[in-house]
Amino acid sequence: MPYQLTISGETPSLKNSKQIVQAGRFPKLVPSKAYKKWAKQVLRKLKRCELVGRPWHYPVIIDFHFYRTTRRRFDYVNLCQGPLDLMVEAGILDDDDMTCVIPGQWAWDVDQANPRVEVTIYE
Repeated sequence: MPYQLTISGETPSLKNSKQIVQAGRFPKLVPSKAYKKWAKQVLRKLKRCELVGRPWHYPVIIDFHFYRTTRRRFDYVNLCQGPLDLMVEAGILDDDDMTCVIPGQWAWDVDQANPRVEVTIYE
């Protein structure tokens, strides 16, 4: 049985536009302000999702369908990393490594009025 969840908003890349900050004596790379703002809002919603704490039969297969506001080029791997990390942080998945997640289908379309990513999880 597939389980679906929708993450609203334009999914920013986790790896692009990182900021360099000073952490003691050494510089450190941190996600962009846009990613941090998006992640905070998404994490709050994901923590209330009915899939939190669900005992999955790992590995699960996860499909991503991104709805973007433009046809601007992007890298699927970069876009998938943010939602996967947040699903782990929210408690939906135990981990996003190869023992827990098998990449499924990735797709995208343009929806200027309602950007989002629709995630489907299969056991």
